[in-house]
Amino acid sequence: MEHPDAAKMWHKDSNYLIYLSVNNLNDLEKLWKMSQQLGITGSFFEEPDIEDKLTAIALLGPGAAILCKGLPLMLK
Repeated sequence: MEHPDAAKMWHKDSNYLIYLSVNNLNDLEKLWKMSQQLGITGSFFEEPDIEDKLTAIALLGPGAAILCKGLPLMLK
């Protein structure tokens, strides 16, 4: 709940989660950096048991949909 106002709007208006995948850590880092440059609301997740490496991001809003448009569904 890093972004409570955005989360509240998401829960009220959508309440959907879409899981997508990238090829590797480098692509995930690039996606995160691009989302931040574009001002997209998001959070990142790091795993302490694997040297605090980035393992996932969560993005919210129309900008996120546009940025992630070409990514495949996870596990496809």
